[in-house]
Amino acid sequence: IASMLTRLDAKRDEFLKENISDAKDARLCLQDYIDALSNKWNKVMAACQAPDGPKDIMLFMMTDLEQMRQDNLNHFYLWCKRENWDKAAQLPVDKRIFSPVDFGVHNILKTKSGDLCFLDFEQSGWDDPAHLMADFFFNTEQNLDMSHKLAVLEAFTKNRQWDEKFMDRFWAISDMVGVEWILKLLAVAIPEEGAR
Repeated sequence: IASMLTRLDAKRDEFLKENISDAKDARLCLQDYIDALSNKWNKVMAACQAPDGPKDIMLFMMTDLEQMRQDNLNHFYLWCKRENWDKAAQLPVDKRIFSPVDFGVHNILKTKSGDLCFLDFEQSGWDDPAHLMADFFFNTEQNLDMSHKLAVLEAFTKNRQWDEKFMDRFWAISDMVGVEWILKLLAVAIPEEGAR
């Protein structure tokens, strides 16, 4: 898995010659992480507050999840302050990665020859590699244990040592992305999502 990410990363200059757009839900500045979390939160909460909305989900959001969200936002703001990051500054093109978006073992087929084939590039495009790795960690369809996820992160980081702020960005945003994944599960409260 790490070698696939490393190969994608190594092809950045080649991909830049193509007319590739940004990934669906790309995070190209730090403010995008705050906005994405806020938008998902507001959509689920609005559905819960409807007269026939699920009050058990709303209670969970207003108690435990609200505390987690606030803790993670505070953690993020502390990183931004300590690193003196401008939350509106766009991530430079040379620091972005061509992201398959829904990346993980659930989208891999192993051929008879033992090669791995990666599937599902329909939402792919440019993104922050910290976002890609955080999604990899928290994707609810992943069945990897933490030691395997950390091994992928470590291998990817070794090949990206030139991006001196990559790991700082990852640790700053990863828990917020984790809360987003919880909200994706709670999105069943939204009638159209629940029906789907």
